[in-house]
Amino acid sequence: MSNTNNVFTVEDLLRIKEYARISALMPTYLEDVIHCLGYDNSSSQPLSPESFLELFQSINNNGRDWISNVEPRFEERLNAMVEFYNSYSGNLRNALDSINEMINSGEIGDMQPIRNAISNAWSELLYQEAKNYNTCEHLKFFTDTLVSANNDLQSKIDLGNQITNVDIKKFLFDLSDEFQLITSFSLDAEASAQSLWTQWTTLSEELETAKNAAQDVSQQSDVVDLYVALSDIMDGLEDAHAQTQYMLECFQNADNRYNNDYPGGVAPLGSYMTKSSDITVVLKAECQKADGSWQHSQIDMSNINPQLDEFYNNNGQLTLGSDPSSAKYLSGYCYYPAGTYRETCRNIQVILTAQCTTDSGSSQPSTFSLTDEFIIKLKNNNGVLTKET
Repeated sequence: MSNTNNVFTVEDLLRIKEYARISALMPTYLEDVIHCLGYDNSSSQPLSPESFLELFQSINNNGRDWISNVEPRFEERLNAMVEFYNSYSGNLRNALDSINEMINSGEIGDMQPIRNAISNAWSELLYQEAKNYNTCEHLKFFTDTLVSANNDLQSKIDLGNQITNVDIKKFLFDLSDEFQLITSFSLDAEASAQSLWTQWTTLSEELETAKNAAQDVSQQSDVVDLYVALSDIMDGLEDAHAQTQYMLECFQNADNRYNNDYPGGVAPLGSYMTKSSDITVVLKAECQKADGSWQHSQIDMSNINPQLDEFYNNNGQLTLGSDPSSAKYLSGYCYYPAGTYRETCRNIQVILTAQCTTDSGSSQPSTFSLTDEFIIKLKNNNGVLTKET
């Protein structure tokens, strides 16, 4: 099925998913921002740690909002409208056939089944309309936040010569490129979604008009008028359903491709993924026990959701889940996962390992420390994991 609007594709959604994945790694505490930047003050306000903190928090929250709010709401709404079509289109077609029989026979038959079919469809679509609008508003907020963050990012890039950390400077330029694509998609997606919901809203209005007309059928001309109106409604319903199906398939295909092509929710992105297997990310630390002593602990965090999952120190053992003894939540930063473990652990390390294919076709293990890294991409250089330049 093709998209007649040409503004909503699987590739667009994959870019958003990549953005959401990276956004969860943004530092959201001032001390973490200072650690990443390598300085604690700046003569230029847009380059100050406080200003970067505001930008990183905005991106972090925005990406989490996509994962936990916008994307699932959008898919739920698309599924709901497909379900509406499946539930009511058959009855409306039957109503149209009944009206056609009345026209051919020259007699007005039992109108009640026709009235019921039109009224029930209108009532359900009216109920769904507010939810559709609400979803569009969430997408608009997501897009507005992207545009604002992009503007802030550009102002920092304009002052980029004052940034001493090379990794930060490269990251800002790479992020800027991504922002251009993501912002463009978001604006197009917002327009495409608004157009789709407008189609459904128009159908709701037309169904209401047809519902009222069906109540007042008294002569053959009324039957003909109702037939024409319902025929137009069915054409619009088919078009809206086709667009809804297309969008839903985009989401489903993007979900499938992302799950297949991007293993390990916290692993850095990069071309190495196509030439590596058995990719794992392990969190290591010395964790303090209740008696004050320290012990080594590690936990595989390859498949965690960086937007949702966190860790805590359970009497010297790194444990997945919320700290049952504390309401405090510590966000992650860069490749460190979120959680209260950071308060009672030291010598924290994040280590990536993978089986990497060499140029000769053999496979060998390779490791890369993510401990002191900002957000990066990796490549497989003849069996060795290295940074992409």
